[in-house]
Amino acid sequence: MRQLDLFAERTLHVVRARRALRDFDLAAACEEFRATLADFPSDSAARQELECASALLARRDHLAQQHGDMLGALLALREEVPPELLAAWHRGVAREAEALHGAGCIVQREPAGVYWLLGGDLEQGERSLRATLARDPGNVRARAAHGDALYRLGDVGGARVEYGRAFAERPDGVALERIADPEVAALGAAAACEYEVDGDPVFWVAAVGAVEGIFDVPPPTLPGLADEPTAPGLLFYRAIAEHRAARTHAERVAIRERMRRLSPTLFARYLERRR
Repeated sequence: MRQLDLFAERTLHVVRARRALRDFDLAAACEEFRATLADFPSDSAARQELECASALLARRDHLAQQHGDMLGALLALREEVPPELLAAWHRGVAREAEALHGAGCIVQREPAGVYWLLGGDLEQGERSLRATLARDPGNVRARAAHGDALYRLGDVGGARVEYGRAFAERPDGVALERIADPEVAALGAAAACEYEVDGDPVFWVAAVGAVEGIFDVPPPTLPGLADEPTAPGLLFYRAIAEHRAARTHAERVAIRERMRRLSPTLFARYLERRR
């Protein structure tokens, strides 16, 4: 009976230790692994995990003394974290940052929500990114990441609203290669190869996405269009919105001529899809 109790207690300690590691709570994990080894000193798996967690804990505490705060220590620890604990590290950074600076804060130029997403916590990442956008609606990095969160949570329509707005507002602030929606991520290549646009293809993502029906286009008086755009791709995107809002035939003809000059191939596709 005593042996059964010991095994049950060992299982409980290991479960608690692994839960602590998922939270990147190194001190709690070490405590639970030590409790396991007190009763089962030959448990090589627990000993190995204790050695790893103990080394990280010692290094983190040393870095905390150097940096003067736990967040700085966690960030400095990044290169020493083994691959199997990287997701936990991302969650630990996000948790510590938001405890210090509030929900939706920025960590090394990235929204804390991105760390939650990299840590595999999609719901918390989505909430955090919403908080970032409430603080700063113009943060297109957060808006694109919010699109990623929504896409991975199954809300493709909501994700594309966010992607479309990010690429319409400041496309050079969006990392196209990180976009979770493969159809959106492919728009840059389509702009360059299929439509042979001038300039950086990322500036054409909003226009190509609108022509292909991936993004909706808001009326030109609503938020979601770059103020006074100069890039040809953004001018084309604005022209689509203006064309939809045009009231006279003369206005429509003038807008179409602008679109044709900006990209004859994309304009032809636009007309084809309107038939």
